Amino acid sequence: MERPAYILTPERPGSDLVGETSAAMAAGSSRDEDELAWAAAWLYKATGHRRYLSKAVLWLAKAPACWAQSWDDKTCGATILLYQLTKDTSLKSNVEEIFQTWLPGGGIQYTPKGLAYRSRWGALRYT
Repeated sequence: MERPAYILTPERPGSDLVGETSAAMAAGSSRDEDELAWAAAWLYKATGHRRYLSKAVLWLAKAPACWAQSWDDKTCGATILLYQLTKDTSLKSNVEEIFQTWLPGGGIQYTPKGLAYRSRWGALRYT
């Protein structure tokens, strides 16, 4: 199997990859299941290989409940992405709950200018 290596340079940036990788070295994740579900869901989207879908579903079932998408918790994103990819009705109520929580009246606080925030500490940390 071909496994090309990629080099990130100023001309060929990869800030998303570099940021996630450097963050992983600076601070450990509190759990792995959400990260594994998130990665497997994206791999399924990119390749269409059902083994990734199976892994994503397996890991998502073991992940903590969605609270907010953050550097340490990818459960919300994995849930939404898997629902988009599969339209699995068992995920639909979870996705609706995620969005209802973030809509006005759903329990999330708002700044006077309309920024929704989950926690006063690091308001943009949890989105």
